[in-house]
Amino acid sequence: MANPLQTPHSGYHWDGSDVRFFEGWYYRVTLPDCGQTFAFMYSIDDPIGGKPCSGGAAQILGPDDDYLWRTFPDSKQFWASSESLALGHWGKINLPSQPQYLHPDKQPSIRA
Repeated sequence: MANPLQTPHSGYHWDGSDVRFFEGWYYRVTLPDCGQTFAFMYSIDDPIGGKPCSGGAAQILGPDDDYLWRTFPDSKQFWASSESLALGHWGKINLPSQPQYLHPDKQPSIRA
């Protein structure tokens, strides 16, 4: 790995073929002070589109086991990097600027 802090196997592995494909990512954070856990799961299924299982899903497990999910039927709006942890799914939205990576120095801080 180029970056020793990068999560192993964090890239997107689809090769563009029409062979059945599924990939997912799972991240969990536990807050030691209160013992609460947050988890984020994202998956893409048959990204070539037009197949019965084509689409994506985002799932969030929040404090006290609250559960939220959203499916994304149009897999052609999904994008991901094969080299690093970078993925997204754009829907119908009129953005005033193009989506872009956030530089670590410019990310908002989280305050308790």
